[in-house]
Amino acid sequence: MPMAKINLLTKWLSTDSAFANIYYQLSPQKQKLYHDILMGKRVPNLLNDTIFKNIFHPDKYPDRLSSLISSIIGQEVTVLHSLSGETTANSIYSKRGILDLVVRFKNQSFGHVEIQRKGLFMPPERSVFYSADLIKRQYSIPENELKSNYDYTSIMPVYSIIFMEESHPAFAGSSEYIHHFRQKSDSGVELELLQYYDYVCLDIFRKKHPEAAGELERWLTFFSIRTPSEMTQFLLENPALQPVYESAIMMMSERKELMYMFIEELANEDVAAVINDTNRGRIRKLEARIEDLEALLAEKDETIAKKDKEMVEKDNQIRELTKRKG
Repeated sequence: MPMAKINLLTKWLSTDSAFANIYYQLSPQKQKLYHDILMGKRVPNLLNDTIFKNIFHPDKYPDRLSSLISSIIGQEVTVLHSLSGETTANSIYSKRGILDLVVRFKNQSFGHVEIQRKGLFMPPERSVFYSADLIKRQYSIPENELKSNYDYTSIMPVYSIIFMEESHPAFAGSSEYIHHFRQKSDSGVELELLQYYDYVCLDIFRKKHPEAAGELERWLTFFSIRTPSEMTQFLLENPALQPVYESAIMMMSERKELMYMFIEELANEDVAAVINDTNRGRIRKLEARIEDLEALLAEKDETIAKKDKEMVEKDNQIRELTKRKG
């Protein structure tokens, strides 16, 4: 099977110019990574956007996604169907965002799952923006219906689940790998404010490496495995997840899906490059500012030294005059 996939890759590279063009834009390290995955030497990253959206597609595999989300938010939910991932806009000038995976639950509440390789790409403000958009969608009014027919009590809760392979710096000081954010009053008064956030830190989970005791730990262990031997052993112990993994493996034999994965890799590299350029720009500005401050301090030091020298000369002149009078 692995050799058949490599043969397919070789065929697509030689016969499909668009596919080849995307593939050869990948770094040599990324090309080798995909080669090793197709050869069965490595496990595909199940949190790759393309793979994750396929193996947890709400309309194809609602039970899988229901199990995963329930284990994260700590309460049983049943996925009904998917929703558009595009956020709403008030005008042609409004900026839209694209949510990774948006669903509606059986209890009529909403959820969205975001996959982020770097937590810096998902600041708190972005989480709030997406959550608020799903709240706003529920109050969108068709043109032929009167606003008087609507009231705010019909708005349902929204659950935002964010997977981070490299956690946001805010989580660096914590040993916990899952964080549930719920709005609370400092007075003890309880109101259900409808917006819930659950951050899953995969890098912290891997460092902690807890036993796969509960449903949540089993899912996170499943996402964390990178070697075929570990995956084989894990699936022997957790056969219910075998079909999920097989779905991911089957994707690696599809040209279109592979191309999506390559494009995603290039997009991530572009975003990282922009962030690095931005950081380099900030560093250059800071360095220039430091140089200006150092120059200013040097100038002040020179002025002080000059004044000190003048004072010493005056003291010497005073001593000399005193000696003459004596």
